[in-house]
Amino acid sequence: MHVNNSTIEHVDVEVYRVGTPQAEADGTLCWDATTAVVVQVHAGDTTGLGWTYSSSSAAGVIREELAAVICGRDPFDIRGAWQVMHRHCRNFGTRGLVMQALSAVDIALWDLKARLCDLPLTVMLGQARSAVPIYGSGGFTTLDEIGLGEQISEWRAAGCRSMKIKSGQDWGTAVARDLSRVEQVRELAGAEVDLMVDANGGYTLGQARRVGAALDDLGVVWFEEPVSSDDIAGLGVLRNALRCDVAAGEYVSDNTLSVYVKRLR
Repeated sequence: MHVNNSTIEHVDVEVYRVGTPQAEADGTLCWDATTAVVVQVHAGDTTGLGWTYSSSSAAGVIREELAAVICGRDPFDIRGAWQVMHRHCRNFGTRGLVMQALSAVDIALWDLKARLCDLPLTVMLGQARSAVPIYGSGGFTTLDEIGLGEQISEWRAAGCRSMKIKSGQDWGTAVARDLSRVEQVRELAGAEVDLMVDANGGYTLGQARRVGAALDDLGVVWFEEPVSSDDIAGLGVLRNALRCDVAAGEYVSDNTLSVYVKRLR
């Protein structure tokens, strides 16, 4: 293990915008590119790498607000760095885009610490297993039957035993197509594959309850954001009404609330 006698010297931020092969959509949003904000935190000749999906504006938060408050600090004191960044952002909020910016720096700090210790990050954090299962995730609502079938074939070839597709097309206005697509995945993937559906908050509570019942019949094990993550009462109703797990919290950055809603059992 390296002896730590260094301090955080400077922080670099870059923004990468990667176009998608075609327009992609889920239940409530459409896009044609993905933006990644990449952070490098330097201590001596060692660099830690972190990143987040966000707006390029998150890079401005890092450059203008977060970088200065962690420079000069002990790179091993990640908790202290997180707290000082969080406190510094008090006057303009600590959720949403600011939390995404903070998370990118936080990841870079953990990577930096692992490199200073000359250890894999998994070992430093306390590795619990040597391997984890993978699942295929995609199935955007903009894919036609052929495109969805091709994606399922790719997942099967990769050995995915679980698959997740998008639902709730156009804010829940195409339920028949939503269910038809799930039926297609079930048929092509096979009975042994666990199916998951993500509506990104596109359904009303009544719709989600009816769709969820149909998903139960199709053996779906995971129904993600059937309604908005903000509708905690609605999520509770669905959890009590459906056999499949109800998941939420993807867009929540408040610590207490995210712990509560990330997975309702």
